Amino acid sequence: MENKSILLVVASILLSGMMIAAAVLYNGAQSRALSNNTNTANNAPAEQNDPIEARDINVDISEDTPYLGKKSEAKIAIIEFSDFECPFCKRFHEGSRPDIIKQYVDSGKAILAWKDYPLDFHDPLATKQAIAAQCVYKQKGNQAYFDYIDLIFTNTESGGEGMKESKLNELAKEIKDLDTAKFDTCLKEEQTLDKVKASMDFANQNGVNGTPGFLIGKLENGKLTGGIRIAGALPIATFQQYLDGFLE
Repeated sequence: MENKSILLVVASILLSGMMIAAAVLYNGAQSRALSNNTNTANNAPAEQNDPIEARDINVDISEDTPYLGKKSEAKIAIIEFSDFECPFCKRFHEGSRPDIIKQYVDSGKAILAWKDYPLDFHDPLATKQAIAAQCVYKQKGNQAYFDYIDLIFTNTESGGEGMKESKLNELAKEIKDLDTAKFDTCLKEEQTLDKVKASMDFANQNGVNGTPGFLIGKLENGKLTGGIRIAGALPIATFQQYLDGFLE
C-alpha cells in the first residue's frame, strides 16, 4: 500500500508538470501567431518610434511614371508603392492621401508619383488591376490614370478577391473619351505587364518590400534626392512631419 501511495504521488507530480509545460508551450505559440499575423496584415515592420527605414535615398523619377502635381513648381517628391488589393493601401487612399494631395500637391509644393507593387498573395487580380490602370495611363495620361485608380479603390473590397476582373472594363468606360477597344488590346500586350514588372523591380532595388511604401525627398531636376523610406498607412501628422522637413 505504501509503495502504491508513493507511485500515485509521483504520477500526480509528473502529470502536473506536463500540464504546466503544455500551457507554457500553448501560450508561447499563441503569442507568436498573434505577432506573425500582425506583421503580415500590416505588410510593414512593427511599430517603432522612428518609422524611417532608410535615409539618403537618391532615385530618378522616370518620365513614364504617373504623377499628380506640377514638376516645374514642386520642391519635394513622394513616390507611393501600392497594391490595389492591399487593405492598408485602401486605408491610406481613403485616409491620409486626400490630405497630402490637398495640402502639398494642389498647393504646388509636391508631386505624388505612383509605382505598382502587386503582392503575389493578391494575384492574379492585383497585377491585372495594375495592368488596367497602365492601359488608361497609356491613352489618357496622368489625371485619367489617377481617376481610374480612385475608381478601383472605391469598388474593391481588397484582399485579393475584392472585385470581379470584368469590373475593370466597366470602370474604364467611366473615363471620358477612353477608346475601350484600344484598352482591351492593351490589357493583353506583354509590354504592359513588363511595365508593371519594371515598377516592382524599382521597388525592390530601393528596399521596398511591402505596401503601402513611400520614398520622400527633395525634387531636383526630375530626381528624388536625399530622401527617406517609410512604410505603412501612417497618419497625416507623420507625413506632415517629414514633408515639412524637406520644405525647410
